[in-house]
Amino acid sequence: MSDQSTMSPGKGQLDPETLARHGAEFLELMTRLQAVMQRAQETASAKISGADFSIVDYRSVVEAYLRALPAIWERPMESLEYMQRFWLDWGKAWQNAWTGEGAKVADKRFRDRRWDADPVTRGLRDSHLAMEHATEDFLSLLPEGTKDSLRVKFYTRQMLSALAPSNFLALNPAARERLL
Repeated sequence: MSDQSTMSPGKGQLDPETLARHGAEFLELMTRLQAVMQRAQETASAKISGADFSIVDYRSVVEAYLRALPAIWERPMESLEYMQRFWLDWGKAWQNAWTGEGAKVADKRFRDRRWDADPVTRGLRDSHLAMEHATEDFLSLLPEGTKDSLRVKFYTRQMLSALAPSNFLALNPAARERLL
């Protein structure tokens, strides 16, 4: 479908004046779009500065981890003790899941009774909680109050929360039952 306004009367050829006008309008719109996009980028950049971590800047997160790790490894024996404690707690969580032992879980993500009904779901829940607890202990090795430490703790907690078995349909017994 052709635009009749760009054709010369009776000749079927493009009118150069109309094309020039449309081209100028297009350039004007593209310039305005570029200005809007630049303002949006500046606004987003302003949000990630300071203590607001709502927008993930992956480079700064990786750099924060790289700057924080030496603080953890300054005390290698303490770090190894935390790791050993994690493996022991993780193994105990699975052992308790299969034997039916263990304490009542207060975490609201796992409040549904179906998490207790099956040893596999109990093991997934309890091993995840053991990992979260061990990670919190391990992160206590980081210096308090530095921006890098706060960022590492925040993103590590976010990652662990995202990996909780309650967030996956195949692993969450209550969600599976509702689906079926």
